[in-house]
Amino acid sequence: MANRLRGLLAVLALWSGLLQAAQPGVVFIPKGASHVFWKEMARGAQNAALGLDINLVWRGPALEKDAVSQAKLMTYYNGKGMAGMIVAPNAAAPLLQPLQSAQKAGSKLVIVDSPLQPSLGLPYVGTNNRTAGEMAADYAATLKPPPRKVLLLRFSSLHDSTRERENAFRDRMRQLLPAVQIDDIADTGITVADSRDKAVAVLAHAGDADLIFTPNESTTEGAIQALQQSGLAGKLRHIGFDYSPLIDKSLRAGTLQAAITQDPYQIGVRAVTVISDLLQKKPVAATYYIPATLVTLPSLSQPVIDARLRPFLEYMAR
Repeated sequence: MANRLRGLLAVLALWSGLLQAAQPGVVFIPKGASHVFWKEMARGAQNAALGLDINLVWRGPALEKDAVSQAKLMTYYNGKGMAGMIVAPNAAAPLLQPLQSAQKAGSKLVIVDSPLQPSLGLPYVGTNNRTAGEMAADYAATLKPPPRKVLLLRFSSLHDSTRERENAFRDRMRQLLPAVQIDDIADTGITVADSRDKAVAVLAHAGDADLIFTPNESTTEGAIQALQQSGLAGKLRHIGFDYSPLIDKSLRAGTLQAAITQDPYQIGVRAVTVISDLLQKKPVAATYYIPATLVTLPSLSQPVIDARLRPFLEYMAR
């Protein structure tokens, strides 16, 4: 009996190994690991991979500033003979050589979140960042009274995605409200703590500002904390980006006027679907935009918005 059991286990192990070997290996390298945004993208990617029989590895740096580690990961997995790579570039220049090496080795490649410059002819999946930035400005222009002085707290000069949002917001605001003054604050910080500390310092010298715009999760959470720390929560209007338990709490409290929310789950699903098509030699488009949504306090009662946001709220606040 024991011999028969051992034999059965051996057959099952062999069968499992053969099944895994038959699945194409794909590595997904996000910008970072700390934001709820990436956790939702990972969930979407993993669910899609299960349905498409892809052996997906999720591996990225801890913080969204480490393009060097991303390049090392690409080189490592290229050496492992992965069939495909999905990459959210922290910066283009350090990744061009490993991307080109992976291309030459026959690996299929998809870029997510930040468009790559130059594109190398690779398909892109993500938010239309210019449209999302303009969406924030369109809403800001409807506020009463209209903003006179805006603090634009930029995320990082290395990130093309947030820079596109920031520039689109700035340009649209100047178009809609020509008299508006925009204080452009560069490199607010990668982490929530860095963004909070920079925002506190900025707020100490910006008493006449009447609106803040923040372009991603960490700058939005950092500004929320800075406004609370400075006694300005609910007094200085704030439009943010992305979604998390803290952002939800601030929106419901009325201290955050609006948040532009991306759909990282669907970005993850679509990225894996696109690379599956590439592996099967099916035609793919150059660009796949996943729409962003403007969320305000009144819209939270809408079932479609509630369903969209609920997964973000399942994560514990940091």
